[in-house]
Amino acid sequence: TTTYLKTNFIFQKKSCTYVFLKKLYFGFKFFPFCYNIQKIFEGISMKFRIYYEDTDAQGIVYHSNYFKFCERARSEAFIKSGIDIFSSRAYFVVNKIEAKFIKSAVFGDMIEIKTGVDSIKKASAVIRQDIYKVQNLKGENINELIFSAFINVVYMKDKKPSKFDENVLNFLKSF
Repeated sequence: TTTYLKTNFIFQKKSCTYVFLKKLYFGFKFFPFCYNIQKIFEGISMKFRIYYEDTDAQGIVYHSNYFKFCERARSEAFIKSGIDIFSSRAYFVVNKIEAKFIKSAVFGDMIEIKTGVDSIKKASAVIRQDIYKVQNLKGENINELIFSAFINVVYMKDKKPSKFDENVLNFLKSF
């Protein structure tokens, strides 16, 4: 069974504010999702600038780089949590991605990747990651959704899908 996070309310917990939004049509089906608008840990929201290496010859971010940006944000979240999930014994693998490219980022843009857990099963979770363009090269503030993805990750132990360890499950439930 899948556990979905509650929708349509705001609450405070341990000095963090959570905003749960209504179901959003994503093009495939309706998904509930949530964002933590303050930091639970430093990795929940990650910002960085688009450099030349991220773009094609026209200065537009190459499509596969959006997946790299999401991977960086997910990895940073786990690194900052202190949970060791990057060992040869226990780790996550991606087994499905549903993505929607909405607009392009270009050279010099500042982007922000927001990460939240959409649903949790015994050995897998669906991570929602949205990328926003927050500032252009001229310094103009923008808050525009440009990419959205639902990424299914499976917890592996000794090269087999495995039930989440308690600390990993608690971490996933925390955001």
